[in-house]
Formats: sequence, C-alpha cells, structure tokens
Amino acid sequence: MKKVQEPFCPYCTKVEQTVNHLFVSCPIAISFCSDFILWYQSLSKETITLCKNQLMYGILNNLSSCSALNHLILIGKFLLNCKSLNGVKLQFANFIALLQEKIEIGKYIAIMSNKCSTFSKKWSKFIN
Repeated sequence: MKKVQEPFCPYCTKVEQTVNHLFVSCPIAISFCSDFILWYQSLSKETITLCKNQLMYGILNNLSSCSALNHLILIGKFLLNCKSLNGVKLQFANFIALLQEKIEIGKYIAIMSNKCSTFSKKWSKFIN
C-alpha cells in the first residue's frame, strides 16, 4: 500500500510486517493482547482466551455477548495498525483512551436513535 518506506515491522528488526505479524506474532501485539485479556477479564468477570484466528477474525459465533468483545478486538487492531505506521509503540493507555472516545460517540448515537437499551446491554461492563 506504500504507507511505509520499508516492508519491515518497525518494532522487530528485519521481520516482514504481514497482517499476521502485526496483529498476532509481533512482541508488541503479544504484549497488548496479554494486557487486553487481563483488562477484559477484570471488567467482565469472564475468563477468555483468544487464539490466533480469533485475534485475526474475531469471535465467529452468533452470541450477542461477543459483540462487545469483537468490537474491542477491532479497536485494538486499529490502534496497533495506526501506531505501527508511525513507528510508535502502543501503550495500553492509548487503547483505553480510544475506547472511551468510541463509547462516548456510541452513547450519543444510541441516545439520538433511541437505542439506549441496546447500547447499555453491549457496553455495561465497560462503562465507568
């Protein structure tokens, strides 16, 4: 896509930055995923494990309880990608800040479209 000068991961010396590397096997992604799982479990009181396919494609079942988790995974991957394009190491606090912003926007949309109960059902575990 010619977004960066070199095809290498900005964090790993001479490792080609593929989608799989960026979101699954890069040490930055592994660290983020570990922090994410601990954070998610502390708020949701659910034990989760995320395999490589789930990190890449999300939780592929029809349970509505996975809606928030899939959304959170997408936000994390978006942030990993943005930070890697700038060669900046992702801090977990960046994820929390972006999530709070996304939740506020979602709350506003829910209020304006009269879907507050749907919003609350999805995000209740993650709203302070």
